[in-house]
Amino acid sequence: MPPSFVRRSLPVLFCLIMAGCNAPSSGTFPRYGQRQANFAPGGELNIRIPVGSLRVRTGTGPGLRLRWHIHRGHAWFWQRAGRLSSARLDFQVRGRYAEVIFEYPHGGQHGSIDATLRVPRQTSLRAQLGVGKITVGRLSGNEYLHTGVGAIQIHLLHPLRYRVVHLHTGVGSISGSPWPVQQHVVEQQVMTTSNSGAFRLDANTGVGGIQLQP
Repeated sequence: MPPSFVRRSLPVLFCLIMAGCNAPSSGTFPRYGQRQANFAPGGELNIRIPVGSLRVRTGTGPGLRLRWHIHRGHAWFWQRAGRLSSARLDFQVRGRYAEVIFEYPHGGQHGSIDATLRVPRQTSLRAQLGVGKITVGRLSGNEYLHTGVGAIQIHLLHPLRYRVVHLHTGVGSISGSPWPVQQHVVEQQVMTTSNSGAFRLDANTGVGGIQLQP
């Protein structure tokens, strides 16, 4: 093959590779969507998202409402960016227990999910994110919140409403706490108990801060 032909072909080959990289992904999973179901006050909600952000807001009445937006990422060379056809949502409500689980290819390597839920104020919440931010409104229930990398923002009830409080950051700060904050090198934590409270507040982030608001 003549060297001149190789030199002329290289720019074309590069463009073909980049076109493959940036080609839109196929699939039927909607980038935007919503689901809703009957969900009585006093129930328990379990949420898992690999990468993205989660906002949990309180409503004035019964019912669970979910809105989501999938942001497609970018992959190099022959990989397709954000395979929406492989994204999966498990949305189930069984009596007083509800489950919202997003699964994304490669654990969210090629995209992220922003989810907003509106729930009854009397709801116990368990939320887990691999990477991302969790924002929770003022819930009258137990809260178990975890993110590997990211911030957690919590709107508190009166401090005496909590029976057990355990907050921990591997690398990061805890701000706005009405309870004493303990410092251990780069870690911070809050551990307190009360005989008068009814709820448990447990929040943990590996890298990131925890912000408490009244």
